[in-house]
Amino acid sequence: FSPRITALGDVWGYFSSGDLYDFGNTNKRDMFYIRTLDDSYTAEDFLMLAKSTLTHEFQHLVNYVEHTILRAGSPEESWLNEGLSVEAEWRYSFNNDSRIDFYCWNSNIIGIAYWQGSMANYGGDGLFLRYIFEQLALLSYVEISVLWVGFG
Repeated sequence: FSPRITALGDVWGYFSSGDLYDFGNTNKRDMFYIRTLDDSYTAEDFLMLAKSTLTHEFQHLVNYVEHTILRAGSPEESWLNEGLSVEAEWRYSFNNDSRIDFYCWNSNIIGIAYWQGSMANYGGDGLFLRYIFEQLALLSYVEISVLWVGFG
């Protein structure tokens, strides 16, 4: 938890792949950066959003390690990586989030596979992956993730 992240405004946290490596000024470990509690949120809201963010960033870490370190490949496409992270949030932290609304309000100008980093992109990509996972409902989340790695 870091006040430096809180100072960034609307950013809740992030994962940096550079921290996994032993070079330069890195942390040389699996690590997440998460904002601290401030006056903007109640303790209850903060805990819900912090759990959601940890879930989101953990998927990024696992995805990066699987694609680039274990398989010696390229990182996942941004739109798919973010969609997987949003789906993981919904699945494991039960966060009902407004990014769906952003997508619905902007679906005529937001493409699923064209990542621009907007809230609408998160919502659209998350909804797309939710649809895919619901169609593959007989498979576990881990089995579905392995399938995606195989396609990526």
